[in-house]
Amino acid sequence: MPITINDTNPQVISMKLEGVLSEQDIETFLASVRDHLARATGPIAFCVDAMTSDGGMNKHRKLIADFFAARPRPPFGRCAGMAVVAETEGQIGFLRDVVASGPVPFPYRFFTKDFEAATWARARLKEKEGAT
Repeated sequence: MPITINDTNPQVISMKLEGVLSEQDIETFLASVRDHLARATGPIAFCVDAMTSDGGMNKHRKLIADFFAARPRPPFGRCAGMAVVAETEGQIGFLRDVVASGPVPFPYRFFTKDFEAATWARARLKEKEGAT
């Protein structure tokens, strides 16, 4: 399965993207983000492990940019942050292109180690909880 979602901790949603991702896979990923934000009763954070994914294709960038710009907007204000783990030039280049295509409506950061991403996501969550 190209996308695995672990939401046993409803405040820190972990997602793993693997292999060659299709347009449907990206739509599933975005729908999961939207659904988790809609169900959240407080701040949540996302940790996305893209280390074993292909890095995405141009048409995927547009899907993600359109998602960020969607009207009506998903409840992005609930998102404390999204930590993305990526390592290859293709993965990092894809992510930088997504960010360059329009504003990301929540804090984000790229990491090369999953434990660093999880630590950052938990810190963002704690910061967001303290602000509410």
